[in-house]
Amino acid sequence: MQNVDVWTKAGLMIRETVAAGARHASLFVTPSTVKGVAFQRRTTATGTSVHTAGPAITAPVYLRLSRTGEFVNASYRQNASAAWVDIGTQRFPGLASEVLMGLAVTSHSDGRLATATFDGLDVVTPGSFQSYDIGSVGLSGITSVSGQTVTLEGSGADIWGTADAFRFHALQVTGNFFVRVRVKASRTRMHGRRPES
Repeated sequence: MQNVDVWTKAGLMIRETVAAGARHASLFVTPSTVKGVAFQRRTTATGTSVHTAGPAITAPVYLRLSRTGEFVNASYRQNASAAWVDIGTQRFPGLASEVLMGLAVTSHSDGRLATATFDGLDVVTPGSFQSYDIGSVGLSGITSVSGQTVTLEGSGADIWGTADAFRFHALQVTGNFFVRVRVKASRTRMHGRRPES
């Protein structure tokens, strides 16, 4: 995993809407052990973000978010046979019954696309995924799906503060659920414009 910015992020997200300042809970892995795994969330729309540090590890790593009513729990494990380890739980008063749930990546740098590869996406509810560029991303993102592997390329300044800028590959879900995935790898590369096809 190439370390271009310590806050390049790839991981899971539960989000109320596609608005840049929407409430969300996210569990990310960063490109190095400097920032490692992070449980980040915005508990009020356009409010400030909250951070809980996870372990100082990087990809490959398994991530899991689960929703039970107004509560979202974040946990991780380093391999498929290890036990899940909790990082934290956050209450979201009045959390909408229907939310978006999926994969997210931000380069933490406009003018660059971060590429994250995910596999083993496990969702307890069926449905169709859609991809979005949330907020002002600088460069449009790309989503590629091949069997059980999803690759996201996303730009954007960050998923933090009062508004976000990132690539989101998500499914609408209702009620209680969990989602888990393995972040295989991520990298960031300079990207001015895409070559003509």
